[in-house]
Amino acid sequence: MQPPLHNLHHQRINDPDAVADAMARSAPLREFHSRVPRGSFYWWLAHLPLDGAELMSTSGADVAFRMDHAPSSHLVISTAGDRQVITPRAEMRCSGGGALLLPAGERWAFGSHSAAVVTLPSHGLARAAAAIAGQPGGAAISAVARFDPLAIGPGPQAAALQALVGWIDRCVACDPALPARLGAGDSLLRQVAVLLDPGLLQERPGENERLRERAGRSAFDDLIDHIRINLHQPLRLSDLEARSHYSRRALQYAFQQKLGCSPMAWIRRQRLERALAQLESGAPELTLQAVALACGYRHQGHFSREFQRRFGLPPSAVRRQRL
Repeated sequence: MQPPLHNLHHQRINDPDAVADAMARSAPLREFHSRVPRGSFYWWLAHLPLDGAELMSTSGADVAFRMDHAPSSHLVISTAGDRQVITPRAEMRCSGGGALLLPAGERWAFGSHSAAVVTLPSHGLARAAAAIAGQPGGAAISAVARFDPLAIGPGPQAAALQALVGWIDRCVACDPALPARLGAGDSLLRQVAVLLDPGLLQERPGENERLRERAGRSAFDDLIDHIRINLHQPLRLSDLEARSHYSRRALQYAFQQKLGCSPMAWIRRQRLERALAQLESGAPELTLQAVALACGYRHQGHFSREFQRRFGLPPSAVRRQRL
């Protein structure tokens, strides 16, 4: 089986005794046993730091392992194979196309599969839940602080997680640092928070009234100013929700009502229009890399593709026309 992130550089390990040390960064193992002949054993492993989370891409032979106490929760997104996981509160199976949400604590696992394993710090989940709800602190934190193990079979929820892993892999092909810069960790934490507490997506009383036009400046106006000033910086939905104190639903509603699109679509449009203006200025000292960075793109290839998709020609063509 191939590991789920094809574009990430993986370490191949042929000695079962070396796997525990290699995995200690994300999953400290108490015991690890190969269930295939030693000469047939293999294990592929790679780590990818994300913003607020850590992703481990792994696949290998049939094994059994134990963790006495996993200090963090984990999201296991399986792309192939089959694994049985036993915790004090549940016994579950996870096959290709499914996923598991595992709280901190003791675990046994048996089997072989290819999976992206995401370490989920409890404070990160709490912060994501609070941002989605537009409530920094309070009930949104307690709803995701402690949860029972959850098996997610193949279906829309698992497909969304699989798609996010695929997107991360494509970003890695451009630049291994790109997923963190684009907020992949925040996206994973938000998806998990909603899986644990679907009520985070429900509209709350009074939200529409908060979004009505009123005299003077609103929180939405302040948020738009903040975005325009910080287009060169990473702008994640959780940060926007926390800053505006809008819930996820209220923030999406506000952008659709006032600007006709989602928050991230509007931010992308503003970045590309700023880039076009800078390129049309004809300033000879502005390189394409400098323009990309000034407009929030950390990878020039990604910037060029989005620019051409938006305006129908590459940024280099616009720059040549103005020089």
